Amino acid sequence: MLRGIGSIVSLQGADLRDAALSGADLTSTVLQGADLSGADLRHAHLSPAFSAAQPVPSQAISILLDADLREADLRGADLRSADLCSAELNKASKLSGVDLSDAALMGLSGVTIDRLEREADLDGAMMPNGLTYEELKSRSGGED
Repeated sequence: MLRGIGSIVSLQGADLRDAALSGADLTSTVLQGADLSGADLRHAHLSPAFSAAQPVPSQAISILLDADLREADLRGADLRSADLCSAELNKASKLSGVDLSDAALMGLSGVTIDRLEREADLDGAMMPNGLTYEELKSRSGGED
C-alpha cells in the first residue's frame, strides 16, 4: 500500500501506467503530470494534499494537474477537492461512483459534462467550463 505518513509524497511526472492501485491510500500524494493511463484506482483514497495554488475554495487538495487518466479505473475513488485541471480522461475511463465534490475540473478533457453528471458526485466542483456545478445546474434549469 502506498501511504504518505505525515508529509506530502511527490510522484510528480511518475509513469504509473497500468498500475494496480485499487484501494491504495494516496493521501497527500502529488500526482501532477503523472501517467496513470490504464491504472486501477478503484476505491483509492486520494484525500487532500496541501497546495499553495488553490483553484477551488479549499486549503487542501489532491494534485492530479495534467495527469493522464485515459482508461483509468476510478470507480468509487475519493477525489474530493482534487485538482484535476487539464487532466485527460477518455471514453474508456471508468468513473462510476467517483467522488469529485469540490474538485477543480477546469480544462479536463475527454469526458462530457453529461457523463460526469451521470457517473460522479459533483457537489461544489468547478466544472471544465469554469462554472461551479451548482451554477451550471441553475443556468440550465436543472434540479437536484
